[in-house]
Amino acid sequence: MKTLKIMLFAVCLIITAEGCAQKNAFPKGVTAAQVDSLSYSLGVMMGMNFQQSKLAYLDMSVYTQAIGDVLAEKDQKIDMMAAQMFLQDYFMKMQELEQEGMESVAGSAAQIDSLSYSLGVMMGVQFQQSKLNYLNMPTYVQAIEDVLAEKELRFDMMAAQMFLQTYFTKIQEIEREEMEKVAAKNLEEGQKFLAKNKKEKGVIETPSGLQYKIITEGNGPKPAETDMVEAHYIGTLIDGTKFDSSYDRGETMTFPLNGVIKGWTEGLQLIPEGSKVFFYIPSELAYGSQSRGLQLPGNSTLIFEIELIKVIKAEETE
Repeated sequence: MKTLKIMLFAVCLIITAEGCAQKNAFPKGVTAAQVDSLSYSLGVMMGMNFQQSKLAYLDMSVYTQAIGDVLAEKDQKIDMMAAQMFLQDYFMKMQELEQEGMESVAGSAAQIDSLSYSLGVMMGVQFQQSKLNYLNMPTYVQAIEDVLAEKELRFDMMAAQMFLQTYFTKIQEIEREEMEKVAAKNLEEGQKFLAKNKKEKGVIETPSGLQYKIITEGNGPKPAETDMVEAHYIGTLIDGTKFDSSYDRGETMTFPLNGVIKGWTEGLQLIPEGSKVFFYIPSELAYGSQSRGLQLPGNSTLIFEIELIKVIKAEETE
């Protein structure tokens, strides 16, 4: 369907920018002129898509309003789920008309309004998810209108494609450099933290570098690497930032002990069922140098407060 063509195009075009900027802020090393060219290039590509899909009748002011509502996190006239349903229904009807050899028509003013707003919502969500909140929206819309009105463009589709490829390649390089700097800093700070922490009362360090401190020692069996365990936990960084908690979700987690990070696999085998413990896990026993999203940058030393609720022996699961 046409709607799928439009939205998949948008996803493929924008997805490479994911994580490149904070809300309403230019990425590091990017100028206002580059953002202007980025906005116009994206507008050219989307205008071409609208043109090929015979959507020149869209109400661009409504389309723009919808994008703005999403990016500003305002209440939307039509939410994403309703937008998806409307677009699916609308383009199915258009497709049926084409299959019957009839000219597809735009529909009523109300339908065009809903169509324009729904497409804007979907595009706004893509911009939001891809952290492209810093786009120059008037320039983006101007490019779409230039294409649909068949005006002379500041640069054509081929030039727009080349600019976008160059731009997002640059953004990825900047991101990679920044992530490497953060990872190096995290490694140094983690090593300092662990060197100090191992001197704290009750902290035990294993040959691998794992540190743990028993809060409450249970009297049940100790798990083997091949066992399943049920646990509650809270995960934080060394600065106290919480990144995960089974307590917050209101449910324990059950998992194979050999299917988690090395620090958990090793550490949980050291404590009996019913214990509560702190694990201080160096990055090489956690997720290493690879970032796990914004919450877990590369080379993060992790702290877990874990309550080992139940050991499920391997033979019990067979």
